[in-house]
Amino acid sequence: MAICVVQQYFSINKILFRAVALWPYHRTKLVEFHLTFFLVILISFIAAQLATFLTTECTPHMAIKIFSLVLYFTLYLINYLSFRVNAHTIGCLLEKFQYICDELTDEGEIAIIKEYGNEAKRFTVIISLHQAMMLGSATEEYLVYVKCMLVILIYMFVGNYIGQEIADHHNHMFISIYNIKWYVTPLYIQRIILFLLQRGTRNFQIVVGGLFVVSMESATMLLSTSISYFTVLHSIQQNDVTK
Repeated sequence: MAICVVQQYFSINKILFRAVALWPYHRTKLVEFHLTFFLVILISFIAAQLATFLTTECTPHMAIKIFSLVLYFTLYLINYLSFRVNAHTIGCLLEKFQYICDELTDEGEIAIIKEYGNEAKRFTVIISLHQAMMLGSATEEYLVYVKCMLVILIYMFVGNYIGQEIADHHNHMFISIYNIKWYVTPLYIQRIILFLLQRGTRNFQIVVGGLFVVSMESATMLLSTSISYFTVLHSIQQNDVTK
């Protein structure tokens, strides 16, 4: 089962790059005109800002304001030109990816490549959402809240996952005892097995402080309760604001 790298993993990139005339393939004259048009627009932004010095008296405050805008558009121009200059390199990289995927014949290897591709998509979506949210909020404050939330969630789920694994391993040991041929073992071993069977009638659980059972079920319940709690707080805050 062949994998088309561009269609499966870079379809959105292909659409966006074609929209700004940066797709490395099918470089027709119309595409080159499209590229020139975008370059003229970016250069005109920079020229329009610099033209202010010809008509207005230059002051330190105005110079800082204009050069900050010029630097902003210059970074976009450099980024745009770097993609155009390295278009051949990008095309070779895509061809190399396609060649590697074409060499894969084992279904397991293809499944691994697809899983890596899906992971890359998820990371791309997360990073893109992060950048979009950063545009409308204070960067440092936003990062502090996100880091604290991630640390709490990771700590909660890792701790409960370890507790769940320990409990499952303990219960699996007693389930395995039920399935062995205990009746062919010596009498003293049968007595030990009987003791273990009696002990295995109770499910093993790790309880913290006599209140919280360490398990994945408890983690999801805690997360659901937290979401409900903050939803109620948010609704109360909104009601206070409207009043």
